[in-house]
Amino acid sequence: MTTTFTADQENELINHVLDFEIRMYGLTAIDLRRLAFQLAERNNIPHKFSRLKQIAGYDWLEGFKNRHPEIALRAPEATSAARAMGFNKQVVTKFYDLLKSILVKHTFTPHRCFNVWVLINK
Repeated sequence: MTTTFTADQENELINHVLDFEIRMYGLTAIDLRRLAFQLAERNNIPHKFSRLKQIAGYDWLEGFKNRHPEIALRAPEATSAARAMGFNKQVVTKFYDLLKSILVKHTFTPHRCFNVWVLINK
């Protein structure tokens, strides 16, 4: 079976998805399909994705998930009790530990820190 991406390109995509998961921001199936389209377009990779909708198809997604069962795509959820329950000491501690490791690694100064979470979700 012919795939759109090479094994290395798919590994790059997997690493990107896992990086999002580590940062406590899971991707939906639609996010992944859009990401695949963007990867193909920006790298001039021939594909059969919808240029009109700018998204990879369901068939591509199913094949990708079958080849990479290690990824978990999240379902979109309302900001409700589920989110409130996720706000606990363990999650907050994990968030600040991650933030600290990123700040130490990249030595960002305070004026280079932005609250992009709000921008991503709008």
